[in-house]
Amino acid sequence: MQDLSSSGHYAADPAGYRTAEYMEEAHKMTAFCYEKSTLERKVATEKELETIEEESKQEIAGALNLLKNPLIRILAKPLLKSMALIRKGVAR
Repeated sequence: MQDLSSSGHYAADPAGYRTAEYMEEAHKMTAFCYEKSTLERKVATEKELETIEEESKQEIAGALNLLKNPLIRILAKPLLKSMALIRKGVAR
């Protein structure tokens, strides 16, 4: 199995030099390894992991629906801007 890194070399590294396809594959492999390890160590059952995945998808869908509201987008803009600056390593 190929070792793919889904992050940059350090916390503030945006890994912009990696292609979108590479990052997608790296995220899939990371999720696969996490799931396999969780099952092997009996931390959770396959059914529990499926439930967690489904609940996560519903929560993300709900958050994305909120962003369709223009008022929410206006209120969230400063927060989203600060988060982007933190990711770029400009702010803490």
